[in-house]
Amino acid sequence: FPSHDMVKIDEVMEAFMKMGKSAKDLLLDALNDKDKYIRACATRAIGKLKDKGTIDNLIKCLKDEDEYVRN
Repeated sequence: FPSHDMVKIDEVMEAFMKMGKSAKDLLLDALNDKDKYIRACATRAIGKLKDKGTIDNLIKCLKDEDEYVRN
C-alpha cells in the first residue's frame, strides 16, 4: 500500500477485523510493517478483536517510534 492511501489501508484492516480471530496472525504480522499507517491500522484492528492473547503485542506498540501508532 502506498502510505498516502490511508483509506484503503483502513478498509483492508477493517476486513481483517471482521474475519475475527482467524485474521489475528495477519494483523500481528502487520505490526512489524515498515509503513507506520499499516502498523497504526493493525493496532486498532487488533484492539477491536479483544483477544487477550494480543495484549503483549499491543503493549510493544506503545514503544513504536511513530506517535500515530502509539495512539
